[in-house]
Amino acid sequence: MCASGRAPSNVTDLIGNRATSDAIIGKLEEVVSRADPTDTIVFSFAGHGLQAEDGRYYLTPADFVSYKATETGLSWQRIASALQKTRARVVVILDACHAGLTGVEGLATNDSAADALISGPRSPMLVLAASKGREVANEHSKWGGGVFTYALVRAIEKDRAKYDRNANGVIEVSELYAALKSIVSHETNSEQSPWLVRQDLVGDFSLF
Repeated sequence: MCASGRAPSNVTDLIGNRATSDAIIGKLEEVVSRADPTDTIVFSFAGHGLQAEDGRYYLTPADFVSYKATETGLSWQRIASALQKTRARVVVILDACHAGLTGVEGLATNDSAADALISGPRSPMLVLAASKGREVANEHSKWGGGVFTYALVRAIEKDRAKYDRNANGVIEVSELYAALKSIVSHETNSEQSPWLVRQDLVGDFSLF
């Protein structure tokens, strides 16, 4: 996650065992507290999500225990509540895949995550999600994880010059979305389609 604007970007990576529920929400709240209206907060999650028996959508952080889903999962409502406190523009990037949670019922879709985030009071928000509806958000060792995250890395790092269509040195939202759709469609033989949701946010803008 990061807060970026006129000043250089500030990026925090929480990977593997470091991505606990308290660490994620704590860092997000810290970023929100520092951001001002000229900033853009980017929250990116690659992992698994589920809809628990209480009907809420949860992330599965490093300290998640499947038989204690509501106690150990990180509720999207907590994330949404943190983001609602900011005056900055918000971009959420979701790669919540379906596979990999053996024994856990109610695996949720990226749609569920997006709906949970854009409900209620909020700052202007854009959500980029790995797949739509009941499509599987594919993952494989050849991509080093999810294909959506693989595409994201290609678009903003490895093949940045290719996807910076106007050659202005930055990747706009429209360029990123086009790149993600192209790469993911090619890699999955058109079986997976990234999608974009806007809430109170119009027009194109530089993102990476």
